[in-house]
Amino acid sequence: MKLKEGFDKGAKEYDSARKQLIPCFDEFYGIALDVIPFQEKECIKVLDLGAGTGLFSYLVSQRYPKAEFVLCDLSDAMLEEAKSRFSSCKSKVKYVNKDYSAEPIEGKYDLIISALSIHHLTDL
Repeated sequence: MKLKEGFDKGAKEYDSARKQLIPCFDEFYGIALDVIPFQEKECIKVLDLGAGTGLFSYLVSQRYPKAEFVLCDLSDAMLEEAKSRFSSCKSKVKYVNKDYSAEPIEGKYDLIISALSIHHLTDL
Protein backbone atom coordinates (compact mmCIF):
# COMPACT_ATOMS: atom_id res chain seq x y z
CA MET A 1 0.00 0.00 0.00
CA LYS A 2 1.31 3.42 -0.87
CA LEU A 3 2.09 5.88 1.93
CA LYS A 4 -0.71 8.29 0.96
CA GLU A 5 -3.31 5.53 0.79
CA GLY A 6 -2.31 4.27 4.22
CA PHE A 7 -2.63 7.70 5.80
CA ASP A 8 -5.92 8.39 4.01
CA LYS A 9 -7.31 5.13 5.33
CA GLY A 10 -6.15 5.68 8.92
CA ALA A 11 -6.90 9.40 9.26
CA LYS A 12 -9.96 9.07 11.51
CA GLU A 13 -8.17 6.83 14.03
CA TYR A 14 -4.73 8.45 13.83
CA ASP A 15 -4.99 10.74 16.86
CA SER A 16 -6.40 8.08 19.16
CA ALA A 17 -3.40 5.84 18.43
CA ARG A 18 -0.77 8.55 18.99
CA LYS A 19 -0.40 8.10 22.73
CA GLN A 20 0.20 4.39 22.17
CA LEU A 21 2.66 5.00 19.34
CA ILE A 22 4.64 7.62 21.28
CA PRO A 23 5.42 6.22 24.75
CA CYS A 24 6.55 9.62 26.06
CA PHE A 25 3.81 11.59 24.28
CA ASP A 26 3.68 14.56 26.69
CA GLU A 27 7.45 14.93 26.83
CA PHE A 28 7.76 14.54 23.05
CA TYR A 29 5.50 17.49 22.34
CA GLY A 30 6.35 19.43 25.50
CA ILE A 31 10.07 19.55 24.73
CA ALA A 32 9.36 20.49 21.11
CA LEU A 33 7.21 23.39 22.30
CA ASP A 34 9.80 24.47 24.86
CA VAL A 35 12.59 24.84 22.29
CA ILE A 36 10.67 27.17 19.96
CA PRO A 37 12.76 30.36 20.08
CA PHE A 38 9.96 32.95 19.98
CA GLN A 39 8.01 34.91 22.54
CA GLU A 40 4.45 33.72 23.04
CA LYS A 41 2.91 37.02 21.86
CA GLU A 42 4.88 37.17 18.59
CA CYS A 43 3.21 36.91 15.20
CA ILE A 44 5.07 34.02 13.60
CA LYS A 45 4.44 32.14 10.40
CA VAL A 46 4.70 28.38 10.85
CA LEU A 47 5.02 25.63 8.24
CA ASP A 48 4.11 22.14 9.43
CA LEU A 49 5.58 19.46 7.16
CA GLY A 50 3.59 16.24 7.18
CA ALA A 51 1.06 17.97 9.39
CA GLY A 52 -1.36 15.07 9.38
CA THR A 53 -4.31 15.84 11.64
CA GLY A 54 -2.70 19.10 12.76
CA LEU A 55 -2.03 18.03 16.34
CA PHE A 56 1.46 19.55 16.62
CA SER A 57 0.37 22.81 14.97
CA TYR A 58 -2.63 22.96 17.26
CA LEU A 59 -0.38 22.63 20.31
CA VAL A 60 1.86 25.38 18.92
CA SER A 61 -1.22 27.56 18.32
CA GLN A 62 -2.22 27.18 21.97
CA ARG A 63 1.13 28.56 23.10
CA TYR A 64 1.47 31.11 20.27
CA PRO A 65 -2.05 32.49 19.73
CA LYS A 66 -0.93 35.06 17.12
CA ALA A 67 0.81 32.47 14.95
CA GLU A 68 -0.34 31.72 11.40
CA PHE A 69 0.01 28.22 9.99
CA VAL A 70 0.47 26.39 6.72
CA LEU A 71 -0.23 22.70 7.17
CA CYS A 72 1.27 20.56 4.41
CA ASP A 73 0.43 16.89 4.01
CA LEU A 74 0.12 14.41 1.18
CA SER A 75 -3.08 12.96 2.66
CA ASP A 76 -6.21 14.96 1.99
CA ALA A 77 -8.05 12.83 4.58
CA MET A 78 -5.52 13.85 7.25
CA LEU A 79 -5.90 17.50 6.29
CA GLU A 80 -9.68 17.15 6.60
CA GLU A 81 -9.14 16.04 10.19
CA ALA A 82 -6.87 19.05 10.72
CA LYS A 83 -9.58 21.35 9.37
CA SER A 84 -11.94 19.98 11.97
CA ARG A 85 -9.36 20.57 14.70
CA PHE A 86 -8.87 24.20 13.60
CA SER A 87 -12.55 24.90 12.82
CA SER A 88 -12.72 27.77 15.31
CA CYS A 89 -9.73 29.64 13.85
CA LYS A 90 -9.98 29.15 10.10
CA SER A 91 -8.43 32.51 9.19
CA LYS A 92 -5.01 31.68 10.59
CA VAL A 93 -4.57 28.25 8.96
CA LYS A 94 -3.99 27.29 5.33
CA TYR A 95 -3.86 23.73 4.04
CA VAL A 96 -1.55 22.46 1.30
CA ASN A 97 -2.18 18.99 -0.07
CA LYS A 98 1.13 17.88 -1.60
CA ASP A 99 4.09 15.60 -1.14
CA TYR A 100 6.71 17.94 0.30
CA SER A 101 9.44 15.41 -0.50
CA ALA A 102 8.76 15.80 -4.22
CA GLU A 103 7.25 19.27 -4.63
CA PRO A 104 8.59 22.63 -3.42
CA ILE A 105 6.60 24.66 -0.92
CA GLU A 106 6.38 28.36 -1.61
CA GLY A 107 6.70 31.07 1.00
CA LYS A 108 8.87 32.23 3.86
CA TYR A 109 8.42 30.95 7.37
CA ASP A 110 9.68 31.86 10.82
CA LEU A 111 9.38 28.30 12.02
CA ILE A 112 9.22 24.94 10.25
CA ILE A 113 7.99 22.02 12.31
CA SER A 114 7.43 18.32 11.72
CA ALA A 115 6.40 15.86 14.40
CA LEU A 116 6.10 12.43 12.83
CA SER A 117 6.79 12.79 9.15
CA ILE A 118 10.36 13.44 8.15
CA HIS A 119 11.44 9.91 9.09
CA HIS A 120 9.67 8.84 5.87
CA LEU A 121 12.22 10.78 3.79
CA THR A 122 15.11 9.06 2.11
CA ASP A 123 18.58 10.50 1.61
CA LEU A 124 18.34 10.35 -2.18
